Amino acid sequence: MSAEEVSWSDGFISPGTVPVEHLDYSYIEKCADVKYLEKILRVLRSGQVGMYSHLTEFCEHRLENLCPKSHALRKDNLPATAACFTRDEWSQIIDDLQKWEEDTKMSENEHKQQTLVHDLRSDNIPPVRGSNCAIPLSQVASITGMKRRLLPRDYREWDKFDVETECEKIDGHEKTKDPPAIINTGRPQIKRNMDTTALTQQEKIIVANREKDKGNEAFKASLI
Repeated sequence: MSAEEVSWSDGFISPGTVPVEHLDYSYIEKCADVKYLEKILRVLRSGQVGMYSHLTEFCEHRLENLCPKSHALRKDNLPATAACFTRDEWSQIIDDLQKWEEDTKMSENEHKQQTLVHDLRSDNIPPVRGSNCAIPLSQVASITGMKRRLLPRDYREWDKFDVETECEKIDGHEKTKDPPAIINTGRPQIKRNMDTTALTQQEKIIVANREKDKGNEAFKASLI
């Protein structure tokens, strides 16, 4: 009969594993085989022969003395609960979490307010210089036509080039007075309504105060 065919009744826990007599303090203390101690530790942790917490800890300490970096010594730690800490430690953890939550909300509110103030300030930026001017289409077409006029490219075309005619065209263009650029003197349209559905109550107060200040400034400047 091979070792793998030995059954529990013959003194073995399972085929090819550990004999029951090796699950003993004296044997574990004398054993120096790291691999075999790891096997004993797995058997003790499995509960196949019952739960022996002190013997399991003794085997862990013996294995740790021989091989501190053994993979068998690694344990899967369960998530910590209130039962894992003292009352003072757990209270400190709760206080830290609440403080972190309050700081996070405060930072988010400050960021929203800064963004809101930036948007409000952007509304007061003056328009680009010259953005209220418009060039008549006839003037644009005239300039474009001059750009498209090409000079002769070879000697044969130069022979056909009439200097006097071209000079008359240039003189005639200079005498022609193009209409001046149209300047829009109208005042910029003032927004009468603002969508505040996505704003908090504090943000609405900031917007209301800002709009009130803008109205007062406009009234002083006689824009209303």
